[in-house]
Amino acid sequence: MSEQNGPDNIFDDAVVANAGQAFGASPFERLLLAIISAHPDQSGKTSKQRLDAAMKMLVGERATPHPEPGNRDDRALIWMGSERHIDKANRDMYALNLRIKPDRTATPPRKPRSDLALAEEAADLFFGQENAEARHAIVNRLREKFSGSYARKQGKGHGVDFEATYIYRAVEHDYVQESLEAETLKRVCDALAEWGVATKL
Repeated sequence: MSEQNGPDNIFDDAVVANAGQAFGASPFERLLLAIISAHPDQSGKTSKQRLDAAMKMLVGERATPHPEPGNRDDRALIWMGSERHIDKANRDMYALNLRIKPDRTATPPRKPRSDLALAEEAADLFFGQENAEARHAIVNRLREKFSGSYARKQGKGHGVDFEATYIYRAVEHDYVQESLEAETLKRVCDALAEWGVATKL
């Protein structure tokens, strides 16, 4: 399994710690990761371990639980949150419209998809795994992470509404801020390159 996509790389720690707050790496952590990525380490340490060490030395605390970009589980789970939000919104709007203007001929929306159905769609969309056994494992992992049972099996996340957290992340994400941060990070990396410090975004 790769460092980014393996089932043991548990994003749920961040959900438990930051439910309803900002997620992912800070701009400073992303800058450090860009430097780390441009300078391979022969010791066998992961980029997360190296980032933790750098953060500990520089600011006295570890990095966020899951800063690595591109984690497919995370993207799939946020997509599931978005789709669950859409399903519920369509159901609620249909019920509201019936109250305002009863129209029994209106086509009702589909029922909100189950966690399993969303996990199956997300597995196909984000992983495209043709091997049936591997697909089954991915579907189960996504379904359990979305419901929270994945974390609770490990004694974490009791009292956390994981579904609501993924819906919040899907709906409340600030793409403008993300774009501005990415532009600033590129400028900093360009300046570092002029000073002879290699980075890799």
